[in-house]
Amino acid sequence: MEQESDSSGGRTEVPQMPASAGAAGGKREATSQRTPYQAPLLTVALAALVLVVALGELAFLPGPNPGPAPEVATGPIRYRVVFASDARAADIGDLLANEGLSVLSGPDPEGAYVLGAVDPAHARSSVEVLRRLQARNDLVRSSGLAPH
Repeated sequence: MEQESDSSGGRTEVPQMPASAGAAGGKREATSQRTPYQAPLLTVALAALVLVVALGELAFLPGPNPGPAPEVATGPIRYRVVFASDARAADIGDLLANEGLSVLSGPDPEGAYVLGAVDPAHARSSVEVLRRLQARNDLVRSSGLAPH
């Protein structure tokens, strides 16, 4: 132990640090006790983990029920066509034959006919048929897909 003099002139003994303590005031020995800052840090980490898991679960929950699913057409495509009032029956017949279509029903009160493919197994693309029908504005006033 070292001795120091105090203000009264007397000497007191000051305990010395062990040689293994180091220059910075000594190292703590490893203990299983937590420091006052470790407990809140673990709590925050655990809360963050719970939040991440909860948000992950929300991503897989089904959304609100939008109602019944829209009906999907099952079967051959049908077209709703209104022919021009001055169209001749022979010209309409030629158009239908060229497109592979036949009249399924009509006219309805609005003057529309429902058309379908003569041979559904070999029917053309509905987009292509509608494009061709609409291009014949000398015979066809309006056209579109008919509901089933």
